[in-house]
Parts: sequence; structure tokens; C-alpha cells
Amino acid sequence: MMPLHFMPPEQNQPGIATFSTDLTSTGGVFKPFRGKGFTFWSALLLCLLAIIYWGLIASDRYVSEAHVIIQQMDMASAQPTGLSTLLGTSGGTNRGDQLLLRDHLLSVDMLEKLDAELDLRGHYSDRSHDLISRMWSPDMSREWFHRYYLSRVTVEFDEYAGVLVIRTEAFSPEKARAMTSKLMEEGERYMNMVARRLAQEQVSFLETQVGQISERVMQARQAVLAYQNER
Repeated sequence: MMPLHFMPPEQNQPGIATFSTDLTSTGGVFKPFRGKGFTFWSALLLCLLAIIYWGLIASDRYVSEAHVIIQQMDMASAQPTGLSTLLGTSGGTNRGDQLLLRDHLLSVDMLEKLDAELDLRGHYSDRSHDLISRMWSPDMSREWFHRYYLSRVTVEFDEYAGVLVIRTEAFSPEKARAMTSKLMEEGERYMNMVARRLAQEQVSFLETQVGQISERVMQARQAVLAYQNER
């Protein structure tokens, strides 16, 4: 309790009493309460709020998971050339391909494809779900929608197993499975497109090399014929 020092009435002011408080002496009394006590009650309040939210308010969420391995089976990858070695496209599982696919699956373009086919905006902003876990509005900006998407979809590369782990989270098991299936489908299409483009670049590179070699052979032949004619 804060100590009060009562001062007797001054002689020149009869009937008036004054008092002062010793504020410096209260620090040792209330400091433990503001430290340990405040931390304890704050932690207890947070625990109670978490129990109330997860037990009574939070909407059910479902997670769908898939593991993806990219393995090149074409003959060109089995016999790496200078270009394939340079680009890191030799046979077997390729970490670079996995990371390339991961970035594509988490991109804004992929989000727009999923939204166009699965109506993610409508699903995640459904007002039947709790306010904390759902999107606040279906008209959120593209940037904020993408941030929410990244909180519900994760694509991680497992260094040990050499696989890409895709996890999607939705308010219904059907939507979660549909998202995972669509991501795998679009991922396969994207990687096939990249493989065809790399193959075309490899063919173009080889054609250029063949053309240069043919030109050098022709120049050497002409040089030999010119030397023979001089003799």
C-alpha cells in the first residue's frame, strides 16, 4: 500500500491540512507485479483465448498432400552433352527442376489459374467460416489474395528424399484434393513445356555446332586442294 505522510496544518492557514506521497518508495512494491505477474496473466489470457478459438470458433480445415519426383527418362538426358551439362539437365532427379517447379506452383499465374477453375476467392471468403481463418472479402487485391494463397499452399523441397512436397489447405476435403490435383496437373504441363523448350534449344545448339564443323571441314578441304594445285 502506498505510504502517505500527513503534514500538520500550517500556522498561517488554520483548518487546512496538506499531505504528500512518497512515490519513490513504491517501486519495490509494484515492480514484481508488473514483471512476473503481468507476464503470467498475459500468458494465461492468451491460452484461454486460444482454447476458446480452436475449441468453439475455428472452422474445420483439411490438408491434402502429394509428393512429386521429376525424373528425365529421355535418351538425351541419359547421354549428357555440353549444353545439358551446362544447364544442369543430366539424367535422374534434378534439384534445379524441383525448385523451378516450386516457384511456378507458388506464382501469381498459378493462383489465377486455380481461381479461374476452382473459385478460390469464393471458397476462402465464404462467410460461413470464421473471420480469422477466412479471407475478409472476395474482392481483395491481387497482392493480398496471393499472400493468403501462400498461407494455405506450401511447396517444399525435401533435400533428404529428393522430392517436392505439395500441401494444400481448404475448408472442405474435396476442395483441398481438387487443389492438389490441379497443382500436379499444371505442374506436369509446365515441366513438359520446359523440357520441350530445352530440347529444342539443345537441337538448335547441336545444329549450330554441326554447321560450324561442316564449314571448318570445307575450309580445310579447300586449303588442301589449293596446296595440291600449287604443286
